[in-house]
Amino acid sequence: MSNNNEVQNIGNADEWVNWIEEAINKKHIKYYEYEHFSNIQEIGSEDLEKNRS
Repeated sequence: MSNNNEVQNIGNADEWVNWIEEAINKKHIKYYEYEHFSNIQEIGSEDLEKNRS
């Protein structure tokens, strides 16, 4: 069943990209270039011990 959903989502990829780009342009979503990030660390995973820092 999830495979059908995945195929459907891929089919609507352009629609989602357009929706996200429009939301960024209208300032509904704040966008940051990758170069503005430093010291990137993983947060949240199935291993709860990684979340304790």
